[in-house]
Amino acid sequence: MSLTKTTIFGILRTLTYAPIAILSSCGPDDPEPVGTQAPPSTLSEGQSSALNILAATESDPHLMDLDPLKDGWDSEHLSSLAGEQLNKLAEAFESSGFSDQSKLPKIFTDEVNCNSLRPLDLKNVLPDKDTTVLRPSSFPITAAKVSLADCFSALTSSAPTDGERYAKFKIIGITPIEQGFQSTQLVSLNIRNGTSAWEQNATWNIAWKRNGSESPLINSLKLEEFEEIHSATKGVWFSDQTASVFSKETEISIATGQFGIGVGEWTERLNDYLLVRQYGHNGLAVGDVNGDGFEDLYRCQTGGLPNRLFLGTPDGTLRDYSKEAGLDFLDNCLGALFIDLDNDEDQDLVLAMPLQVVFFKNDGSGKFEIATRIDQQNVYSLAAADFDHDGDLDIYTCVYHADEEIRAELPIPMPIYDAKNGGQNALLENDGNWKFTNVTKVTGLAVDNSRFSFAAIWEDYNNDGYLDLYVVNDFGHNNLYQNKGGHFQHITEQSGTRNGTFGMSASSADFNHDGWMDLYKASMFSSAGNRVVTQEQFLPTADPAIKDAMFQMAQGNTLFTNTGQGSFRDDGIAAGVSMGRWSWGSIFMDFNNDSWEDLFVTNGFVTGRNPNDL
Repeated sequence: MSLTKTTIFGILRTLTYAPIAILSSCGPDDPEPVGTQAPPSTLSEGQSSALNILAATESDPHLMDLDPLKDGWDSEHLSSLAGEQLNKLAEAFESSGFSDQSKLPKIFTDEVNCNSLRPLDLKNVLPDKDTTVLRPSSFPITAAKVSLADCFSALTSSAPTDGERYAKFKIIGITPIEQGFQSTQLVSLNIRNGTSAWEQNATWNIAWKRNGSESPLINSLKLEEFEEIHSATKGVWFSDQTASVFSKETEISIATGQFGIGVGEWTERLNDYLLVRQYGHNGLAVGDVNGDGFEDLYRCQTGGLPNRLFLGTPDGTLRDYSKEAGLDFLDNCLGALFIDLDNDEDQDLVLAMPLQVVFFKNDGSGKFEIATRIDQQNVYSLAAADFDHDGDLDIYTCVYHADEEIRAELPIPMPIYDAKNGGQNALLENDGNWKFTNVTKVTGLAVDNSRFSFAAIWEDYNNDGYLDLYVVNDFGHNNLYQNKGGHFQHITEQSGTRNGTFGMSASSADFNHDGWMDLYKASMFSSAGNRVVTQEQFLPTADPAIKDAMFQMAQGNTLFTNTGQGSFRDDGIAAGVSMGRWSWGSIFMDFNNDSWEDLFVTNGFVTGRNPNDL
């Protein structure tokens, strides 16, 4: 495929939506989603709903261009060949766990050199009674040469003999060498049964030998990184309790009917204009709206489906209270916040609607009425803080796209590595009595404020008592604004937080207990991107800064360690938290109550029944 096609097809993602100029609520006679009620489409197990777009024929020259051999990208062809061979190794693991050496696939040369793929000098780095995390005690990893049989038998020597097995190889680098090529791949091996779980995460370097048109064979195996996890808590830390939470008849109907149907099936029920650019960017909010001591849940929905408010109950279930609360709107709703905006000690609500940010006053019992509206299009998320220490909460709005009139001139992010044709974020100062003023310019937040913003987080990064603002942007670098007593200074460059594009979310915590708040930014990791951007033919005449920006686009998530001296250090790779796949939401949280903040990162994209579908 050509460079242009690779860039656009593999990297460029224009996630937009069509605004809907309504603020309508479901009435008593119209509680269901709007649109036609065609039955949902169904697929048999294993059947793919994907279009047959890759069935290239001579009559379709554009699809023929997708052949990397015809486009000068030999490295991608080699990656494909290596991937086919590694899939055979994955199948062998999933069928026998490498216990039967006779079932190893014939993908090795007779003279293969194999270093041990499981180090002997492993130490436990997690002091937890139920979970063990083993890592090498020294780096680089030194491993003795062993026979092929010993190599793979030792690899799984600590693994359970029974259970469900899963293996995945992800090639992230290709380098041509004499008589073949080298590949660098991430390796994930997993076994889980009813009592325990075993997992290996490693990086292998493989030298492949080619012999004409035949499939390449592995000529050497070397271990570069290694981690092994053992869990004794029935193999999992968490279990899906959705069914038990939605256990009453009405709530079950909502969970299975409204929430249980994917976008692909809603396209057959809702009007087309409601579904343009819908990719699940609908948020939620949690708070105690009626003061009973139980957390309640507000779930934003795509246009045409009613937003839902669920009240928490003493028995741990949720009760639908959407209509009674006056919050079952049919507008496309992306962001929501439960916060006390009028200092009356109950949770009010802010919603990001298609054309407006809408503020709702809570009467204290969980019933809401519109208090005010602010005209602003394309708001994706909201963040609240008392930035000026005046005693009330202010709102920062993250805007992805520019207004429709502006976007018509340049509808896609350009350039994709540093796009500045996005929306205008806004800081709305709470003046009291449900009045808000846009103070973006006067507070200094208009600097570099035309990007494709997904999220923002307030945190005091310099321990001066004022909350600073970090804005996460898609298609370009992120922004850090330091709060200097209610006025902001753009310090992205000098703080070292510029790194990375395709920003999705951020979370803060003092993960190393040094007294300074650190920052984790979720983004995208692309194995194809890592392979392509390191090749000589990739943008051969481009400015090095542009090539570096393109390289950063594929590197994944970033852990910014606060140095305490006004700057941050990128420790994502060293900490092992950069490869989060196509990440979205991310949050620091202490899973095992040991006082050390762990990380939970959601990932994926549009899912389907086809297991090979992204």
